[in-house]
Amino acid sequence: MGEIFFDCTIGQFQDIGPIEISTQELADGSLGISYSQSISSEIKFEPDDDKYTYEYTYTANQLPNGFTYRDDGRSLVIEGVPQVTGVYPILIEVYSPTLDSINSDLTQGCRPDSKASKHYMLFVD
Repeated sequence: MGEIFFDCTIGQFQDIGPIEISTQELADGSLGISYSQSISSEIKFEPDDDKYTYEYTYTANQLPNGFTYRDDGRSLVIEGVPQVTGVYPILIEVYSPTLDSINSDLTQGCRPDSKASKHYMLFVD
């Protein structure tokens, strides 16, 4: 599927793209060894991306014992010490209330997505 680009200029907002999760994959974990992985997002074509806030949610059928999630406002951090080996599917969703508030000022056809999701597999051996 190709990317969608917006060709809109309204006030100060020109060609702001949709939000996307920029972390491609999760690093593998090892039983009993400390693990930490950040999942980051960005607003495409926005040089002031650091002014946006992000809210993360996750869905995991089952996570290894010893893992926690922490949303630091700019990224989601998965960390801990895995106590069980296995493969763990995780769905990460991100939402930008800042981008959503900008969208209210844009016409319908020029509103970039303020939500995105990505599926990951966490491997622990």
